[in-house]
Amino acid sequence: CDRVNLERVAELLKAREVRLARAKEVKEEVGYDVGGVPPFGHIKRFLTLVDKKVEELRDSLLYAGGGSHRHLLKLRGDALFDALKRTNTEYMVASLAE
Repeated sequence: CDRVNLERVAELLKAREVRLARAKEVKEEVGYDVGGVPPFGHIKRFLTLVDKKVEELRDSLLYAGGGSHRHLLKLRGDALFDALKRTNTEYMVASLAE
């Protein structure tokens, strides 16, 4: 399983340093529990980062946060990118893994 390279994310965002958000911060900022944050359809606008490997899986079945830690969103890669565009989600595709 790949892990996010936080130094690479900091470079992409032109930030001095980035860290993973604490569970309480995630809940306060996006309204979802950790593990349930969907990739689109947020009330607040923020940048969604998508690993380049996901772009290569446009014909594959993917799973993403479905709104709670007990629910998953099951969709094809091409449907994910279509939903990102249709929901006017700002997103960036880049190599994010170590």
